[in-house]
Amino acid sequence: MGMATTVIEKPPALDFDPQAEIKSGPALQRWRRKVKISRPVYAVLSDCSERTLATLEGKNRLSMAKQRKLNEARRLIMALAEIMEPENIAPWLKKPNEWFDGRTPLEAMDEGKVDKIWELIFHTKAGGYL
Repeated sequence: MGMATTVIEKPPALDFDPQAEIKSGPALQRWRRKVKISRPVYAVLSDCSERTLATLEGKNRLSMAKQRKLNEARRLIMALAEIMEPENIAPWLKKPNEWFDGRTPLEAMDEGKVDKIWELIFHTKAGGYL
């Protein structure tokens, strides 16, 4: 078990349109920096290499396939911001957690188990623990 978490109605540090989709590299880079998620972490979240992410951040237009992956990662971060303070998201993603059998959430994602993170978000919103 971890520590109890308070559900936040509107994350203070993420005070912008949560529905706004990322459609360009510069928009992605601005958003990623605003939420304080490093390029290596966002690369794992969006299932691409850090080098690919750096290249994408320099493009004015992103393909629909890339937009889909990048926005899936954005939605995951937005959901995590509903159950924890936004500044705690990046450290939490790197910390071993018994929910993931002692692995970090990033390791679980790298193994294709993003569903476990969504399950944890749902469980926490329903009154569970992080």
